[in-house]
Amino acid sequence: MSHNSNSNLPPVQAMRAVTKESVDSLSSSSSTSPVATGPIVHIDCQVDPETHKEFVLWEDILLAFKDAIHVRHGTRVVPFSKGADFRTLEPRRIAAVPDAVLDIVIEDPIARSEPPSPAPTSMQAITNSLGTSQTTQRVVLPPPPSKTLLEEHQETPSPLPPSKTLVEEVQETSLKVEVVSMLSPSYVPKEATKQEIQDSDTRPTEITPSSITTTATRRAPQAPQTPQAPQNLATASATTEVTQAIVNASLGDKDAQVILGNMYARGQGVDQDYEAAMDWFRKAAEKNDPTAQNRIGDLYRLGHGVTQDFSVTMEWYRKAADQDDPTGQYNVGQLYDYALGVPLDYALAMEWYQKAATKGYPPAQHSIGDLYSYGQGVVQDYVKAMEWYTKAAHQHHAESEFRIGTMFEEGQGVPKDEAVALECFKKAVDHGIINGWSVYTQGYIYYRGLGVSQDMAVAHECFVKAAEQGHIPAHIEVGNMYYRGVGVPVDYTKAMEYLLKGASQGRADALQQIGEMYYHGHGVPQDFSEAFKWLFKAAQYDFLPSMTDIGLLYRSGLGIAQDYDQAFFWLSKAARGGRANAQRELGFMYHRGLGTPQDFQAAFEWCLKAAEQGHAAAQADIGNMYHHGRGTAQDLPKAIEYLLKAVDQNLAVAQLELGAMLFIGEGVPPNHSVAFELILKAAEQGHAEAQSNIGVMYSTGQGTFQNHIKAVEWFRKAAEQEHAPAQFDLGLAYMAGKGVAVSVASARELFALAAAQGHEEAKAYLEYIHNNNIEQ
Repeated sequence: MSHNSNSNLPPVQAMRAVTKESVDSLSSSSSTSPVATGPIVHIDCQVDPETHKEFVLWEDILLAFKDAIHVRHGTRVVPFSKGADFRTLEPRRIAAVPDAVLDIVIEDPIARSEPPSPAPTSMQAITNSLGTSQTTQRVVLPPPPSKTLLEEHQETPSPLPPSKTLVEEVQETSLKVEVVSMLSPSYVPKEATKQEIQDSDTRPTEITPSSITTTATRRAPQAPQTPQAPQNLATASATTEVTQAIVNASLGDKDAQVILGNMYARGQGVDQDYEAAMDWFRKAAEKNDPTAQNRIGDLYRLGHGVTQDFSVTMEWYRKAADQDDPTGQYNVGQLYDYALGVPLDYALAMEWYQKAATKGYPPAQHSIGDLYSYGQGVVQDYVKAMEWYTKAAHQHHAESEFRIGTMFEEGQGVPKDEAVALECFKKAVDHGIINGWSVYTQGYIYYRGLGVSQDMAVAHECFVKAAEQGHIPAHIEVGNMYYRGVGVPVDYTKAMEYLLKGASQGRADALQQIGEMYYHGHGVPQDFSEAFKWLFKAAQYDFLPSMTDIGLLYRSGLGIAQDYDQAFFWLSKAARGGRANAQRELGFMYHRGLGTPQDFQAAFEWCLKAAEQGHAAAQADIGNMYHHGRGTAQDLPKAIEYLLKAVDQNLAVAQLELGAMLFIGEGVPPNHSVAFELILKAAEQGHAEAQSNIGVMYSTGQGTFQNHIKAVEWFRKAAEQEHAPAQFDLGLAYMAGKGVAVSVASARELFALAAAQGHEEAKAYLEYIHNNNIEQ
């Protein structure tokens, strides 16, 4: 390679054509140089903006040497440059060799010293039409300075070619995913890191299914991935690459051994064979190659070709980490972060992430952002989280770009701004080709209806494609969609299949969902013990919904021996973590004195915390406590204020209590008609006491017209739920023949049911019927 005297011109690499025959004959002759068949040609070099190393584009070589097969430097084959994931970088390139003339091995000994002006390749033409910014072309001018993330948001795209809108880009999903996979940036992390774990919706005391994910990224580990081979590689080119790797690997080149191992692991140019991949990785690992050590760890972590074993995974990751390898350090942090073969330890996870992050490793920077974002091992701090996400995003780390987008979408530490969120999602689409984040993000956009019409079917299709690329969060989304029947018919078998994939990698949300499936008997036999097992695993990750459910199972004695102390422990832990439902249930424990001394004030305080998060049942509890002066001073206006909040969420118990206050004029002027409307809403939701009260109001004509038939109808609904007052009132209707034919036998039966529950008037009527020998 030489440099022009004019500093404005790029450096050039000297090259010459040699015949394949002359190269093949070297092994049987004493010569060390092949026979040149043409003049030396100088080709412009490019400069990698990250490594600042010079390289020559294969496309430019083909323009000068039409039938080029590969490049040699002396007796050594010069391989195509590889990225951090060991895939050949696209566009293809070779490293420049200073002050040397490289041999271009050709089939046809014809070289052109003056290449014609390059016409855009079909790949470039398609990419330009998509408006992507990843294509690396032959450049003469130096690259522009890198921009901050904020500057990238504000930059106006060049008019040539016109960039497409996010909507247009997402609508071209199938084409873009296939094409851009050939255009990945030069620095792509070997594996993506985590997703945010989204807390499920507030649930009542009974364990109920948590809501489907996609309102934000879940914080959870992304399993190590071997990127899929490009599907449109030219056969001859792929064969040459495999042959080149086999030759160099057989000669003991550890880099080639790793490359060949990756080819076998992903089935690129060869049949997929994890055992062969392991063999080649071990050969390189014997030479203390950290990349090979990480890849062996990955195979054990995923259970590819071997039995899944996290302890062996840790051994291999530590071998790489102890050589100060950032990928190994990050991987060790992942194991501590998600308790994979080791106890959960956020402090150790942070320590290992910091080692890798100081070397500029984007996945580690992202993971530190996660720890700050969710307050795990550190005080929750969205500002610091954003700082770390931004460091990774500057290196085109797609998951960080996605996470920044969700922070702007939800207003976490920044003002809500959907426009900025969409820009961030667009970057994730552009940069997440290798690890599935591109198509996953497109699915998220359609699921949320951000800039496009909401389309669950398209979202499902995108998530499935991402899952096929090994994207663990996508497995969870697909599993949840099959479980809920969102965008697809309900299919518990497929739901379990996808969720188990996530559970195998320490996904707490997947463990939680599987536990719920066993709790409800969805797709599996109902089994509270099995439900407890899965929920307990998820709770080990400090996953708040699971800790809450474990507390409820201990309290109810379902799947585990009833233990109020353990119930109090787990509900306290989840409540301190900010889980609204746990706060409300902890208030209930204090109110009843279960697992703790009875304390109405503590009950009020915990319920208030939940109520302030919008928890409807807690709002009703606070309204009730203000109403009766329990745990706080009686305050009827405050009671009405909180009951109204719960009524706005259509909570039956609040509708009944507020209706009762309006009926008798407690804290407000009496209003029977409005009271009837409120109580009727509760009755229509199946609330037994409300149904009984509606029966009374129809019977007496208070708040509505008198109608004994309607009264009997509502008394019967409540009586069927074993509501004693309704059983008694329905018995009176049978005795008096109001709204129903007289039947002393039916009345006696109903009085007996109510009396068995301690209803005193029912006992008196039974005695009256017996003493007076009333039969009819």
